[in-house]
Amino acid sequence: EAEAGGIPLEFIVEPLARKPLVSGVDTELHEILINLINNALDAMPEGGRITLITEDTPEGPRVVLADNGHGMSAEVRARAFEPFFSTKGESGTGMGLSMAFGIVKRYGGSIAIESEEGAGTRISFSLPSSEFVEDDYGEETIIHAGPASILVIEDEPDMVRVVRDLLEEGGYTVEIAGDGAAGIEIFSGARHDLVISDLAMPGMSGTEVARRSKDISPATPVFLLTGWQAVMDSEELSECGVDRVMVKPVKKAKLHRNVTEMLTGSG
Repeated sequence: EAEAGGIPLEFIVEPLARKPLVSGVDTELHEILINLINNALDAMPEGGRITLITEDTPEGPRVVLADNGHGMSAEVRARAFEPFFSTKGESGTGMGLSMAFGIVKRYGGSIAIESEEGAGTRISFSLPSSEFVEDDYGEETIIHAGPASILVIEDEPDMVRVVRDLLEEGGYTVEIAGDGAAGIEIFSGARHDLVISDLAMPGMSGTEVARRSKDISPATPVFLLTGWQAVMDSEELSECGVDRVMVKPVKKAKLHRNVTEMLTGSG
């Protein structure tokens, strides 16, 4: 997209890792890279060079994404992984790097930033090799809450597919919106029993979706999906109109349990 907009961009890939396999949800691993690449592009409004390196380390495969953009000050670097921290004003959600941080930490990995003003930025993250990642695939009885209409607001197509398929498998009627504004427009014109929204979306965040949804229908429960691991303050969630937060990855039993509890008020 950057090149299509007339911005010169050089993208270099150096695949040096010999044991590149890790266990994880493909959409989340993809989300880490997309957020890091978008961060690099934002640092190079006039164009530049992005280098993607994969390499082996004792802790597992490491991915390095380096750019020759304007870099970060020490103050910005120290806060870069904080949720809602942004240097882009109203055009940024401040969630891109914090979501990448949350996903990496949840998988037991590490992530770090090296950057100086005028000298570009280098972000590296390591994930445990696949043989060291514990899987959690325990059997769990899935109970559905019966017929219900659910509005899903999510901007990532792969995540939309996963959530929609799982909900429809449970017998629910699902309506999809690709961003917060579209979701609120749909919600204001039709009845829904539950709203599920991504937390970090361009334009309108999930917390703002929750606030506006409650203005329209205070009794309709809203819960957010997020790739950021830390738990938001319960008072802050309540003020935003959020009834529950579910941390990705989205697993079948986990999703249905949350949906059932939200629809029946049993959670």
